[in-house]
Amino acid sequence: MTRADTLTVPRFVGRKEYFGSVFFDRDNHRILPFDKASTLLLWNAPCPREELHQAFRAILTAEGTDQFLSRWTEAGLLTPQGALNARCL
Repeated sequence: MTRADTLTVPRFVGRKEYFGSVFFDRDNHRILPFDKASTLLLWNAPCPREELHQAFRAILTAEGTDQFLSRWTEAGLLTPQGALNARCL
């Protein structure tokens, strides 16, 4: 089965864990672990950037939050609109 055959199945599958969350990348067969702060950013997306900056200012700068979200948008874990692009268990 190729990726084209599974267009309705998201590339990433995620679940919450005691330390945060993990996502499995079906294309690369890699497990991506995220800590609690990263999990909050991912699982609360989409959210207005200003709200995210305010919520995470104690642990991340606004620039750091934007870089984190941009990186995972480029990788496909977030949609261009900022929503989580994964099947969550």
